[in-house]
Amino acid sequence: MIKHTIRIDEDRLERADIDDFDKVLQNDTEPLVGLFSGYFKGLLNINHASIVPRWLAVLPLCAYLTERKRHGHEWRIRALPASELQFLHQYFLLSQFCDWNTQTMVNAFAREAMAEARAGKAFPLEKIRAIAMEKNRTGDLREYQLLSQRWLAAKVLMPSRSYVFHENKPQMDHLFPLAGGDEAYQEAVDVLWNLQPMPAEVNNYKRAHMPKEFFQSKDGSKYCASYDFIPNADDPLWDDHLAFVEYRKTKMLEALNQLYGMQVV
Repeated sequence: MIKHTIRIDEDRLERADIDDFDKVLQNDTEPLVGLFSGYFKGLLNINHASIVPRWLAVLPLCAYLTERKRHGHEWRIRALPASELQFLHQYFLLSQFCDWNTQTMVNAFAREAMAEARAGKAFPLEKIRAIAMEKNRTGDLREYQLLSQRWLAAKVLMPSRSYVFHENKPQMDHLFPLAGGDEAYQEAVDVLWNLQPMPAEVNNYKRAHMPKEFFQSKDGSKYCASYDFIPNADDPLWDDHLAFVEYRKTKMLEALNQLYGMQVV
């Protein structure tokens, strides 16, 4: 925010720089806290730092909102137009899944973001995308990238669900359980499309139950509302794990488009 770069060699710091840093902490607290409370926790329900794999890439968002506030433009997440908020969503997801995270890229992203913020303009996603592609990163989201970050992917696809962490891992239910099948079955169901953020007590209760058996039981049927993107309990999709996974994949990719205006290439 002061030197327009991520890292500063200690030898380059002077006393005046420390004073400037203190002033930033005092004067720019609101947009920085707002990003975490209003965006990450408020909209995406992210409640643990480990869910976000690339925190350096978040810095351009911090710089953008701070610069908007400094120049008298609306900076509060809840007050931004939906069209502008979508650019923030798309940048966050692309930067995380496509690894837009080097120091050079983040510095360049922040410069572009701050320039647009000073003018009260929307977050410059297309300029940033072009920079990322110049650095040999993909400019669109690929399916393998979504699948590679299953904690984050499940969280943003089901933002109403909170993770419950146990031993630094979030509770995640395999709707079709890993147990009870051969290697091909386990490979087919150990995938994002078969996962659901789940409170520990429900996860432990369901455990290795097959979903049809679980959801049609007297006790298990009470938990249907705890799951997203599932068919009715009597749907024949529950008899075929491959058909179910394909069905849920379609539903989850539709949610990606509805929530964030994004499609998987």
